[in-house]
Amino acid sequence: MPSAANQKFEVRQAGTAISQITITESTVSPTITATNDIRILISSTLNMSWDSSDTSATVGGTASAKVNGTVSYPDQKTLLIDVIEDFAADDTLTIDGLSFKDFLGQSDPANLQLSVDGGLGVATTDPKTVRIWDWISPVDVVNGVPDCCDLNGPGFIIDNNTDTGNTPWGNGYALFDMGDTYTVTAIRVYTNSAVYNNWDISIGDDTTDCTLNSYATMVKDEWYVPVDNEWYSTKIDPPVSGRYIRIDKDAGGGLVDKGLREVDIQGFKTAESRQLRLVSAADQTFEKDQASTPIQTIGITYYPTNGAITAADDIRISIPAGFNMTWDTTDPAAASGLLPIPWLEQAQLPQMVRLAMLLKAVGAEEEESLFTIRLTRHR
Repeated sequence: MPSAANQKFEVRQAGTAISQITITESTVSPTITATNDIRILISSTLNMSWDSSDTSATVGGTASAKVNGTVSYPDQKTLLIDVIEDFAADDTLTIDGLSFKDFLGQSDPANLQLSVDGGLGVATTDPKTVRIWDWISPVDVVNGVPDCCDLNGPGFIIDNNTDTGNTPWGNGYALFDMGDTYTVTAIRVYTNSAVYNNWDISIGDDTTDCTLNSYATMVKDEWYVPVDNEWYSTKIDPPVSGRYIRIDKDAGGGLVDKGLREVDIQGFKTAESRQLRLVSAADQTFEKDQASTPIQTIGITYYPTNGAITAADDIRISIPAGFNMTWDTTDPAAASGLLPIPWLEQAQLPQMVRLAMLLKAVGAEEEESLFTIRLTRHR
């Protein structure tokens, strides 16, 4: 079940069309039936969902007449395609015209999953990946004295517009100021990479020796960016802390017009020492058929570099899909210091609780906020 391409999304991105999915039936023992239908599952590790407002799929392939083009969603992670006739060996089905939404948090690459046994198991996974990034833009380009950059119009590299970029200058690097010391876990660039492909990246605490290729700590040496104009990202592993990031094309000569268009990082302020956290007070063990049981207190620690917790997006705490238990929706009130928590309809979302932020939205002005949430029971 391959998608046409890998997909990358950003936190808080608007709903986005899927890459076309192609399902090919076994040539030996067909398994897709009208009894069990087709389910395409979003991995539980991906912080996104299907857009359930898209119920009309564009279907193609030799089996297109064997399915209903009107689809449904048993829950936010599951697309259900109604099969009206059993597939034959080597039948193909393409699915398009649907969307993903709710990109609520960073997620490492994961794969869509195919279930053809009524949702009991996974028959195969998509070889292409989906990932979600949360990016931070530098606040400035170091320019002037000391002469770390001296670009004309350097703000065009940090204006969040990939159509702009640096104006030509004789050197091949730029020094970016994050405005504070960050622990950097990843970086991405948008370049005019038809001109050059390899980049060196260094991270430092000050601007001393900023004109030198030996500046600070080099985290990427000759990082290859393919020959096309797109975003490309790379992890910084292990993470490195610093306020300034130097990006240098690994070749002689200067930067041509728009040779470097945009630069972003991923990470967190080093002084904050950690990212957004969700921690229960203790491990919990349950037994099959056990009565509804109180959960341990859940603590959520928030920092401004995690992005805003808003009244528009709320807070959702989900039970992993592989756990055979649900939230007890008869307990609508949590001891959280907020108003009672409304549950999503069980038929819509059986494994997730939605914490409505009815009192206020936590914004970037908050230095630190700790929400302690105690829900009465789950079952």
